[in-house]
Amino acid sequence: GINAEYGGDSVSDFEGWSDPWFCFEFFACNMLGFILIYSSILCTTVCGALTQNVVGVLKNTVMTYFGMWYGGDYIFSWVNFTGITISAFGGVVYSYVTFTGRDSPSAVKKKQGATSIA
Repeated sequence: GINAEYGGDSVSDFEGWSDPWFCFEFFACNMLGFILIYSSILCTTVCGALTQNVVGVLKNTVMTYFGMWYGGDYIFSWVNFTGITISAFGGVVYSYVTFTGRDSPSAVKKKQGATSIA
């Protein structure tokens, strides 16, 4: 059973456990969470961390603008919209520069050490 304690109340005392719809939603959310984590690990192993990072940045950018128009609680103002756009653009540029930029000094030394004749 569920014997975890939080704030003095037992989780098993929650009234929602007797509602079949709540139980269905609860376990469906758990399964979807498991699938999300598994997909993330699978993406990292198959495609690499770089691909997952780039896809993550693009997903966050798309979801930000999607939430603006379809979320229902965003109140448009040019200052806010400009700030969010600069932030999203900065995230994309940062990812681009980080993963296509020059090698770090330690990587350059390793390359030089490997190619030098000693």
